[in-house]
Amino acid sequence: MRLLRLCLRAIGGWPNLKQDRQTSMLNGHVIYMLVQTVVVIGEVTYLYQNFGVVDFLLIGDVYLTTFLTVISMGRLYMPYLRSYYCMCTNFLTEFHLIHYKHKGDTYKEVFLLFDKISLHYIIFLMGTLVSGLVSFNLSPMYVNFKNGAFTSNKHNLQNISLQFAVNYQYPGYNQREHFYIATIVNFFLSYLCSVSVVSIDMLLVLMIFQVLGHLEILSRNMQSIPKPKTVHLINEITEKSIFVCEVEMYDIEENVQIKQILKELILHHNVIISFTERISTFFGPMLGLNYLFQLLGICLLLLECTQGDPDAIFRFGPLTMYVLMQLAQASVIFEIVNSKNISLIHSVYALPWQYMSVENQRIVYFMLCRVQKPVQIVAFGLVGVGVQTMANILKTTFSYYTFLQTM
Repeated sequence: MRLLRLCLRAIGGWPNLKQDRQTSMLNGHVIYMLVQTVVVIGEVTYLYQNFGVVDFLLIGDVYLTTFLTVISMGRLYMPYLRSYYCMCTNFLTEFHLIHYKHKGDTYKEVFLLFDKISLHYIIFLMGTLVSGLVSFNLSPMYVNFKNGAFTSNKHNLQNISLQFAVNYQYPGYNQREHFYIATIVNFFLSYLCSVSVVSIDMLLVLMIFQVLGHLEILSRNMQSIPKPKTVHLINEITEKSIFVCEVEMYDIEENVQIKQILKELILHHNVIISFTERISTFFGPMLGLNYLFQLLGICLLLLECTQGDPDAIFRFGPLTMYVLMQLAQASVIFEIVNSKNISLIHSVYALPWQYMSVENQRIVYFMLCRVQKPVQIVAFGLVGVGVQTMANILKTTFSYYTFLQTM
């Protein structure tokens, strides 16, 4: 959580629970939105003025950076929404497993497990952030250094082939004429894009890990419901004989305890469903835009990496791996949530309902109806986030890549 706070504070996305959201989250970060808006205008201007003039691969590079800038703008805009602040506050103060670990050994064990998983995953994401940022900027700087850009004077730069991490153009402004300033500015723009995208991904993944933890606790609590302590004798008298049957049943006191346990299970399940729906409503459009970028961006990245240029591989290789990893992580993690919901249904079926009173059996029937509704994240309210969607995107992407390669 400290690592997450470090990244979210860089974009004004960490809520200070002691202050109003306007003062705690947004001060000093409105400039980021303005910068990204100006950059998008410059990138679109570059595409308009150089389409059909410069090399296709360079235009593809500008398409990629434009897509990433638009996605970054969307991530930077999120902390300005009231729903984001409310959801983060609910996550940090109520839903996180740290607020449940005192309830018993099961809660504490699951909390420690998912806390360790979250720590390793966040460190991995931060490593990809740093490696992608460095490689994306270091490659054009190395090419420029090789061509003598850092050893030549200002007037000789016009005769040198220069590369830029981010290409943009404005009326009266040319990057070549401000090479050193543009290099520094491009590094800052790359940092802003990387930290805004990765930090929101961190937040979403941590929320999903907590949902998985709650589902695991709910499933274990269902499996730990005790069986009856006593055996009841039932006499059945017929015309010819008398049958004595031994039947395990909860007594009156046990049925009262079981009823309380069932109510707690239902309330816990309602908390999980409610929070998951909030995630789906808020992050659904973001996941949909991610899928759209991955559909278009992966084929361009593969095209850039397979041209036989070592500099292009060094620059776009880590970015390609990160985009593929982002697609896989979202799809696989959400697929695990779906499968966990199926195991939860089996846990409800396995409840010892046959020993309960009729009233408690009705409560179990109500639970059976409730758990049939899947705990699922939906992009744009239409497309389920999962492995099947990832497979469809990859098949379409490789088809686009093959088509572009033939051109």
